[in-house]
Amino acid sequence: MQFSFSKKEWNGWVYKGLVIAGLMATANVQAQTPTFGTGVLLQENGSDVFFNGGFAAPAIADIDGDGNLEIVVGTRNFYSTTNGNWDYVSDVEFDVYSDFDSATGSVVGQGALNTGNFTTADYSNPYSYAIPSFVDFDGDGDLDMVAGNYTEKLALLTNDGSGNFTFTSYLQANNATIAPGNFTQANFADIDGDGDMDMLVGERHSSGSGYESQIHLYTNSAGAGNTIAFDSPGTVLQADGSNLGVGITGFHIPAPYLVDFDNDGDLDLFVGLNIGDVFYFENTGSATSPQFSAGSQITLNFPQSYFYGTLAKPAVVDIDGDGDLDLLIGVTENSGTSAVLYLFTNESSLGVENDFDTTSIKAYPNPVTDVLHIDTANEINAIQVLTVTGQQIEVATSDKSVNVAKLQTGIYIVQVTDVHGNTFTQKFVKK
Repeated sequence: MQFSFSKKEWNGWVYKGLVIAGLMATANVQAQTPTFGTGVLLQENGSDVFFNGGFAAPAIADIDGDGNLEIVVGTRNFYSTTNGNWDYVSDVEFDVYSDFDSATGSVVGQGALNTGNFTTADYSNPYSYAIPSFVDFDGDGDLDMVAGNYTEKLALLTNDGSGNFTFTSYLQANNATIAPGNFTQANFADIDGDGDMDMLVGERHSSGSGYESQIHLYTNSAGAGNTIAFDSPGTVLQADGSNLGVGITGFHIPAPYLVDFDNDGDLDLFVGLNIGDVFYFENTGSATSPQFSAGSQITLNFPQSYFYGTLAKPAVVDIDGDGDLDLLIGVTENSGTSAVLYLFTNESSLGVENDFDTTSIKAYPNPVTDVLHIDTANEINAIQVLTVTGQQIEVATSDKSVNVAKLQTGIYIVQVTDVHGNTFTQKFVKK
């Protein structure tokens, strides 16, 4: 008797099932590395967008609930001294850009993010790094901001629904402030498949006569739709049987980003490093029990010779609207005094073939107010709703419909998987 499997079935469940059954080792298959095109430098009004301070940390989110994505960029701030004391110099910490044009790399500046009088700066050090990430932390349907910085702590700023943010508290785990090290960089995703958002934190801390960098996993214990809570201390993320990053030269100040890049139903990991490199760690486990392969370095083609790309901070999202995930990174130019944003569009063949007959399936109505219907003759195994950054959202589903009435206005992705593991995805707009 012979069996045949599509590439989608092999990548999605056959190979992993053989690994779980002990009939195949993960080492037998080499993880693929994503490939991207030549970088496009983001511009405004025909001029390159520069960020003073030598640091640019991008995050992509619909911060004001209007259905359009914004790019929020964290920057570095300086202090001056007066009579031996550090005095805060009021620079913009979070810049907002919109109306991205993938053909030209142009954006439209919207000014500073409204955070009131909040600053990530700390008078204990002459400079600070603002590192934004976005998640619905309090479960009220809009995206809040968690801001990392040089001085260890992670600040929570809640959103009033219109893109105005107010400092609430510093994040805690197990009733203690989360402060594993400095250059704290958070990323939120449902890494264990239970429907709520967990958190990765990249950091650097002193170790002996030097520094050590690690990525910590904090598991959300609150459940979907509730205010995020971390009841247990973080654990160091593993890859290929060791602490993630072990054996990688220059693994320093890691900036993690989780996303299902290869479209196999589980979350893979991108990590930017201080030396400018970006590494990819494929999830060879599952959506509920991740296992990350050894990292592979992504080739980045910077067309401008005066940028060598240190302090790489990645964001992975379909920013050009062509259905695959692109790489946006902030990098430092070679003088070290300013930074820029580069977009690298996806040219990968990773992931899986889509065996759905897409001519016989559609999701409607689009835009939708309450119920999104799936019209297909295929036998459906699962329906998921994702944000444009790949984060799963818990919604009520039936055989061929999704109740999206409680979703905030914006752009989402519906992912439909049939009983053979074939996947169909379509963007939709929630009115």
